[in-house]
Amino acid sequence: MVGVSTFGTAEGVFDSVPVPVAAKTGTAETGSGDCSADWLIATAPAGPHQTPTVAVAAVLPYQAGLTCSDTGAVAAGPRVAAVLKAALAEGP
Repeated sequence: MVGVSTFGTAEGVFDSVPVPVAAKTGTAETGSGDCSADWLIATAPAGPHQTPTVAVAAVLPYQAGLTCSDTGAVAAGPRVAAVLKAALAEGP
């Protein structure tokens, strides 16, 4: 999952987070043409020998009339990154 955030579908999404992030992205068909429900889950810190202290999940369901994206990283990624960054800044 660290690979997703460093060189996978979420590459660059977590650049503002000061520690390594492990993430998984996804989409779910909605039956509404090309639009999908998008999601992303992430934990941090996720470096070698680190135990994650924060986990965040975001699901953005498809809503008619709104712009749809093609990946969970594009739609949900920035929101998850902002929550991770804020939570890690708070400390334990």
